[in-house]
Amino acid sequence: MTASEDLMDWNSRWRIANGVVWCRTCHARQPEVERPAAFAHSPGCGRAQERCDPWDELDGICKKFDSGD
Repeated sequence: MTASEDLMDWNSRWRIANGVVWCRTCHARQPEVERPAAFAHSPGCGRAQERCDPWDELDGICKKFDSGD
């Protein structure tokens, strides 16, 4: 996928504002200062069993933009 496609995919699952990432499904939140911890979805969220690292994913996408991929 291109960096733009990756960003659109990320944005379909996550929302970011004021240094906080939200799951678009369950609305659980994680501030950037807690980024080393696995993202904790709300109980019942379809993604609750997945290990999610939205901050690391976003960093990877930004690196793709920086490298021109």
